[in-house]
Amino acid sequence: MNNDGGRIVRIGGEAELIRSDNETFFITTAPVRGFEKMVEGKSPIFVIEAVMRVCGICHAAHAITSCEAFEHALGIIPPRDAMLLREAAGLLNRVQSHLLHNIMIIPDILDGKHGDAVTDLSFEALEKVNKMLSNIAGAPTHPNRIVIGGIARPPSEKIIENGINEIKELLKIYDEIRKIEMDESLWSEEAKNAKKVEVSRGFLASHLFYGDRYAINVDGIDVIPYTEIHKEKEIAKKSTSNVALYEEKFVEVGPRARMHSYRGFSYEGIMGIQVARLQEMELSLKRIGEIFNQVDISQPVKTEGFIFRKGRGVGVYEAPRGTLVHKTVLNEDGRVESYKIIVPTMFNIPLMELTRSEFGIRLYDPCIPCSTHHVEVG
Repeated sequence: MNNDGGRIVRIGGEAELIRSDNETFFITTAPVRGFEKMVEGKSPIFVIEAVMRVCGICHAAHAITSCEAFEHALGIIPPRDAMLLREAAGLLNRVQSHLLHNIMIIPDILDGKHGDAVTDLSFEALEKVNKMLSNIAGAPTHPNRIVIGGIARPPSEKIIENGINEIKELLKIYDEIRKIEMDESLWSEEAKNAKKVEVSRGFLASHLFYGDRYAINVDGIDVIPYTEIHKEKEIAKKSTSNVALYEEKFVEVGPRARMHSYRGFSYEGIMGIQVARLQEMELSLKRIGEIFNQVDISQPVKTEGFIFRKGRGVGVYEAPRGTLVHKTVLNEDGRVESYKIIVPTMFNIPLMELTRSEFGIRLYDPCIPCSTHHVEVG
């Protein structure tokens, strides 16, 4: 086999693209970390903190999904204002992630001063988003106020007022980014050619902004080793990732899937993934502003007095990269008997391979560490 390709740069984690005459392999090389095994026997309170460390980018998304799973298992319904603040924290994490990805992918799309301008604007916006996430959820990375039952403590009235003004400023910065980045006359040839490439065979999304375990068939998700889609291929054994299928099919998850499912989005080729990501950023900022105008910080932001007990729960949340699922079983003492995590990159790996290009893979914004922490499947 004549191999072509090599290490992929400007993505979350470590991976290689290996091309042959008629096959492409997306080989993840990040080490398996075993988070699912690590949390067995632990208190759910510890688990929320632990699973945020699955990823340094979609940290809040993992915390929210884990909270949803435990609340489902324990029959907890957080107060309305708790859910609003949690939604705002999750969307700030989404915008944070999209901006980081934008910084990494801009060199593929725009050259020279235009690329530099968008990069500078993205950093400016990212600084504001990081500050807002700290104010709402406790920290810009691994925020500690996302807890079972809601939010650990409410932000002050001043923080909410400042947040409303910051969203207005962020929308102005976003508009400048959009005007440059969506000007196709400035695009590289690679970006223009990506309009002619399409690999998606279907979409999966549970919600536009948050997540809904009842909007999808969670039991229809199967997790298999990467080697299963490249049987008897020696090179496939090098990969540390698992792959997820939905009702026995490969599906795309992420910004384009959400926008397609809930906004009727359509755009030519895989370049539509980046266009959807930009549009979703604007929608997320507007929704955060709406939340800040709706939330009443004088009301409860956490369910109190619940008891950890035996139960089973599923959390489904729309992380920056797509549908994220956490499953838990609690024993009689309310400690974790088993824990499973299904991450967006696991769905998208087979589709990324079909692009046969580093740029195509980068458009999907893979998070390799998220897809390589699983010690067993099923």
